[in-house]
Amino acid sequence: MKGTIQAKVKKSGGGQTPKGTAIPDVFDWGEPVECLYKANTHNNKGKYQDGNFTQSEYVITVQDQNFNATQVLLKDSRGNVVCEKQVQYLEVLETIQRVKITI
Repeated sequence: MKGTIQAKVKKSGGGQTPKGTAIPDVFDWGEPVECLYKANTHNNKGKYQDGNFTQSEYVITVQDQNFNATQVLLKDSRGNVVCEKQVQYLEVLETIQRVKITI
């Protein structure tokens, strides 16, 4: 399926004020990058003490060879949020000039 992916990027923060108070990090989503994605796993079998949850894993490919992230926002071609997840694995596929991301 076609969609977009955005990397979570640090905008500001970190460090300390002159008085030693910690400055919290501020994050935002980077620019949307066109991608292709497919669900590797998607089911409602996850359970915890007070309820259920959806288990999902997606494989995403992008043409941007410099794409790098630790957390991403995946949207479908209509702009609907598919998921917001941490990157599990990122691999540069040099032969086909794409980056493969597993979330």
